[in-house]
Amino acid sequence: MNREFLFGIRCAEVEEMEIENWPIDTEEFDEHHKQLDDRKLSIMQGIATTIEQVIGSNLHERHSDHKGIYYRLKSADSYLELRENIFPAEEYEPIEPGFAQYPFLLYISEIENYPTYPDYLAAIQKRQDIFVKLRTTEV
Repeated sequence: MNREFLFGIRCAEVEEMEIENWPIDTEEFDEHHKQLDDRKLSIMQGIATTIEQVIGSNLHERHSDHKGIYYRLKSADSYLELRENIFPAEEYEPIEPGFAQYPFLLYISEIENYPTYPDYLAAIQKRQDIFVKLRTTEV
């Protein structure tokens, strides 16, 4: 039986983002929303770079209608994935409603016989200043 680990990301820039006082006018709202999305994407890129430095391996940006923009290892059987805690296809509902205070999530899935998996997990777990272990699930 394998395990999946879920980590929340501590990120000062995200904690500083305020979504109150959004403009009422539709055109202003759309522009404000685009600026917010651009800022979140920039923060996510910075988080991906931090993860790359921690694990010593490159992440690759991906996009899907279901997940939106996300980052993962290049491997086809990738077991490490950074995502925003929303479902873009589901009217921006949280993926993990119990952890809505974390706008970005890191999933690490245990894969038997994958030589770098334990090293990546250990490196992430050492950086408790950035990564908050939220859950371990048996799969």
